Formats: sequence, structure tokens, C-alpha cells
Amino acid sequence: MEDPKPKLLAPEVVREALKEYHEERARLRKEEQSRERSIADKLPAMDREIERLVDRICAGTDTPATNARLKTLEVEKSGLEAELAELERAGASVVLHPGVIEVYRVLWWISRVRSPAATHARATPHS
Repeated sequence: MEDPKPKLLAPEVVREALKEYHEERARLRKEEQSRERSIADKLPAMDREIERLVDRICAGTDTPATNARLKTLEVEKSGLEAELAELERAGASVVLHPGVIEVYRVLWWISRVRSPAATHARATPHS
């Protein structure tokens, strides 16, 4: 049975895998950026509502519903801030340079030339 490893590591296969990786990474980043914008748009409005609720509490015009709403908003805001931080970390993920395939191709060919089987094949005359 033939070893599938050389075919899987062939530059053409790696090039296609990297292309698909970059396309998927770009698609995911676009979704992440959209979500980041959505969260960034919500946070200032939440801050204003929290401030209004705190003002009501300070003025003595609060109700149990005011306090409950304030707690709910603070929990929601905290969750959105954590999600935003996670999205920003995800956006800083490593992206492989498109030219890496050319470096890989050269190294792949060098490894094939230096492999014991290749050395043996060059040293053994074919009949």
C-alpha cells in the first residue's frame, strides 16, 4: 500500500488547503467584525440607560422594577463586553502569509532530493 503522506504534503495540495483556509478565515473575520460593530453600537445606549436608572435611584424615584432593570442591564453589558474582548482576541489570530507556499514548495523539493529513497534512486542505475 502506497504511503498517502507524500501526496498530502505535495505543494499543490498544501496550496489549495491554504487557499481554503484563507477564504474561511476571511469569512469568519467578516462575521466577527459585524458582531463587533453590533456590540459597539449597543454599549453606548446601554450606558445611557444605566445612567438614567442610577439617576432615578439617586433622586429617590426608583421602583423595584428600576432596580431589577439596572441589574439586568449591568449583567447584559458585562456579557457583551466579554464577548467583544473575545472577538478582538479572535481577530488577532495568526494569518499565514500567502507567500508561505513558495517557501514550503522549495523546502518540500529539498526534502525529497535529500530523502534516503531519493538518494538511493539516484545512486542505483536503472536497467
